[in-house]
Amino acid sequence: MGVIKRQGVKYSLMAYFGAFIGMVNTLYFYPKFLSEEELGLVKFLIETASLAAPLLLIGAPNIAIKFFPALKDSASGNHGFLSFLLTYAGIAFLFFALILFFSYPAISDYYAARDPLFEAYFYALFFICALYGLSTLIQRYTHNFRRIVIPTLIHEYSIKIGTPLIAGLYFFGAISLDGVVQGLILIFVFDLLAQLIYLHRLGGLVLRPFQGVVRIVNWKKIVEFGTFGLLGSLGFSMIFYLDAFMVGTFYSLSGLGIFAIAAAIANVMNIPFKAFNKIGPPLISEAWEKNDQETINNLYKRSSTVLLTSGIIVFTLVWVNLQSLYDFMPNGDVYRSGQWVVFILGMSRLIDLATGLNASIIGYSRYFKFNFYSMGVLAVANIFLNLWLIPIFGINGAALATLISFLLFNLTRYLFIYYRFKMQPFGWHSLGLLLSGILLLFAFEYLPLSGNLFLDIVWRTSFVGLIFLMIILFTPWSPDIKKLSLDLLGKIRDKVKRIK
Repeated sequence: MGVIKRQGVKYSLMAYFGAFIGMVNTLYFYPKFLSEEELGLVKFLIETASLAAPLLLIGAPNIAIKFFPALKDSASGNHGFLSFLLTYAGIAFLFFALILFFSYPAISDYYAARDPLFEAYFYALFFICALYGLSTLIQRYTHNFRRIVIPTLIHEYSIKIGTPLIAGLYFFGAISLDGVVQGLILIFVFDLLAQLIYLHRLGGLVLRPFQGVVRIVNWKKIVEFGTFGLLGSLGFSMIFYLDAFMVGTFYSLSGLGIFAIAAAIANVMNIPFKAFNKIGPPLISEAWEKNDQETINNLYKRSSTVLLTSGIIVFTLVWVNLQSLYDFMPNGDVYRSGQWVVFILGMSRLIDLATGLNASIIGYSRYFKFNFYSMGVLAVANIFLNLWLIPIFGINGAALATLISFLLFNLTRYLFIYYRFKMQPFGWHSLGLLLSGILLLFAFEYLPLSGNLFLDIVWRTSFVGLIFLMIILFTPWSPDIKKLSLDLLGKIRDKVKRIK
C-alpha cells in the first residue's frame, strides 16, 4: 500500500490541479470559444478515440501488465517485451485500417445525412484513434516501472491545455475549424512522443528481438489473454464512453455538447480511482503471480474505503455548487439543462468507486475470461439501454443507461469475487460513510446564498470540506484518509511554528 499511497497522492494532487484546469475549460473557455455543435464535434472525436482504443490494441495494454512480472529482466531488455507489444499493436492497427477503408463510404453516408460536420471531419478519427491507442499502450507499459504520475500528467495535460488553446485560436480567427481538427491530431502526436521520451529516461525504451517472449510465456496464452482482454476492455470502454458516442450519433451534436459539459463535471469524482487503477493493477498482477490473496484482499478493502470516501466528498462539493458553476459559464442557461445528467452520472461514478479495484482483481486472476463474458453482456445491455432511453429522455436517458450499466457491472463483479475468492470490501464503516453522505447532501442543499458568485462557491466549499474533515478525523470509518489528513495537518502546524 506504500507504493499506492505515494504514487496515488502525487497523482491525485496533480490530477486535481488538472481537474481545476479542466473545470475552467469546461465551464468557461469551451462554451465561450465553441458553439454547442462545434464542442460536440471535438468531444465526439476524443471520446470515440477512448472508445475505440481497446479495439485497436487487441488487449495489448492488459498484456503489458499481465506478463511483465514473468519477463522482467533489465539485462535482456525484458526479453524484447516492448518490441513484441509494438509489433502486436501494429498488426492490429493495420487490420483496423483495412476495415475502415472498406467501410468508410457507408459510414460517411450515414453521418453526412445527420450532420455535415461529421462527414467533413470523420477522416481525423482514424489518426486520433491510432495515436491515442499507442499512447495508452506506452503509458501502461510505463506503469510496470511503478510510475503513473508523469505519463498520466503528459496525457491529460496535453489535452486540457492544448484543446482550449486551439479553440481560442479558432475563436479569435487565427485558424479555421479545419485547423481545430488538425490541432487535435497534433496534440496526440505530442502526447505519444512525450510518453516515449519519458519511457526512454526511465531506461525502459529498449527495442530488442522478442524471441524470448514466446519462449518464456506460451504465445497461445498471450493471444488468448489478449483476445479476452480486448473484449473485456472494449466492454469496459463501452460502459464508460458509449454514452457520449450514442448521444452524438443518435441525438445531436449540440446535445452532445451539453452532455459533455455535464459529464466533465461529474467525472471529477474519477480522479482518485484513476490513481488506484494505474498503480494497482501491476501490484495485483504480481500478487496473483505469488498467489498472495491476503495482499489482494487488503488492496480490495482499502481501495473501496478510500474511493468511497473521496467520491462522497467530491460529489457533495459538486452538487452544492452546481448552480453557481452554471451561473459562471458563458451561455450557462443553455448548459443548465444538463444538471440532472450531472446527478445521475455522479451516482453511477459513486457506485463504481465503492467497489474498488474489482476489475483488476478478476482481470489478472486465472478467471480473467469472466471479464469478457460480463463485459460483453453489459456492453450489449448498455447499447440497448441507450437506444431505448435516449429517444424518451434525451441526454438524461443516456445518463440513466450509464447508471443502470454501472450498477449491473459492479454487482456482477462483486458477486463473482465473493463467490470465487471469498473477498468483499464492505463493512459497517461503508454504511456509515454512505448514510452520512446522503444526510449531508440533502442538508447542504439549504445552505444560504450571499448573492456573490465566487463568495458562495468559496464559503460552501469550505463549510462542506470542514464538516467532512471532522467526520474523517472523529470516526474510524476511513483510516487511510484519516492518517493522510493528520499527516497533512501536522506538516501545516510544523510550518506555522517555523514561521513564528
